[in-house]
Amino acid sequence: MMVYGVLILGALILIVTSSGKGNITTSNDAVVIILASTLEDAVLSLDELVTQGDNQKIIATFFSKVPTAEANNLQNVKITHFTYVDSEYAGDEGKLLLQTELSKDIQSLISSVGNKPIQVYGPAGQEIIRDALTDVIRNFPKDKVEFYFYEHEPFTREFNKTSVISLERHLENITQFALDKVEIPHTRHIVYKVRSF
Repeated sequence: MMVYGVLILGALILIVTSSGKGNITTSNDAVVIILASTLEDAVLSLDELVTQGDNQKIIATFFSKVPTAEANNLQNVKITHFTYVDSEYAGDEGKLLLQTELSKDIQSLISSVGNKPIQVYGPAGQEIIRDALTDVIRNFPKDKVEFYFYEHEPFTREFNKTSVISLERHLENITQFALDKVEIPHTRHIVYKVRSF
């Protein structure tokens, strides 16, 4: 694999290679925010990102009933539980209202971090959270915040079995953002960085 260039953007280093993929390196001053339905979803999908490095991490869950015992084992991780239990099963009108509320919560969470570099990771296949994050991205100032969609299970596995297009193209079609498929170093995690919005 040939390295074409290295781009340093604040807390993020993106290495573009001949395969068209990039690698992410998070510095210790970047705050990592992971959005998920439940804590289990976040840890199952991004376990190595959650557990490595000394940087501050926040996992925001939206549909958890109670904090789990797993939360006690996570170091350098703050768990924020929002209270939308069972709301993800609302009808179309309820989903739009819920999406608006989640967007407000995500904006508030990002703003609460202060003036540090931030990386926000949202699930590619959890429709309400993904669409709420998409709304936030469209209306958020671009400086110091980078946005990613992560592959989460079992959605990614099922999508790859049944779809004729890549997950990256699927996300680009839904969000109308240009995305780069990148790898998080020293992990097996693939994420899709929002390049332009």
